[in-house]
Amino acid sequence: MMDGSFTSIPLTENTHGRDVARFMCKKHGLNNETEWGLLELWDHPGIAGNMTERKLPGDELLLDQTLVNWERAARIRFGIISQVPASSFRLVMRKVTSLLPQARTKKEQQLEFCQAMSDLREGRFTSPDNSEIFDLAALAIFKDLKEGMTEEEQDDDLVLEAWRRSDPPRPRPTLRSRGWPRARALCRRGS
Repeated sequence: MMDGSFTSIPLTENTHGRDVARFMCKKHGLNNETEWGLLELWDHPGIAGNMTERKLPGDELLLDQTLVNWERAARIRFGIISQVPASSFRLVMRKVTSLLPQARTKKEQQLEFCQAMSDLREGRFTSPDNSEIFDLAALAIFKDLKEGMTEEEQDDDLVLEAWRRSDPPRPRPTLRSRGWPRARALCRRGS
């Protein structure tokens, strides 16, 4: 998962990619299972030539197709299977669309935030306007602040002061004053 958690599930010869995605959504309480997909990640280029990741089709058999390709690539790259590092091949569940047929759960919102932070760190998130990056950084700071607070402290409103030194002085902005609905939920419990 994007939050760094791992889940092990038994696979049979009839297990498809969509079965694993459905199981993961059910296990983690995610309402929108069609929004999530499995990505195959390699630590070296080799998927269809020179790619390191791809979205698994829902009808792909994991044992007979995906894992056989991993074994073939491992034999070519490392020679024998016992020399393959554990991080060489992974399946990761990521949000792949944003249609949201149902309301998102808190777990879904947390995973989306973790995915956005990961994309920002790894250079996959690009924006022509830096304000989105600043908003994401502000949310990360707020999340860190909230995790270290007692329940009594969390009831108080927090004001986030965000400006660059080159900007002229301006009124103290808050996430609430910006009208960002997701920020309101992070700023105050029960809002």
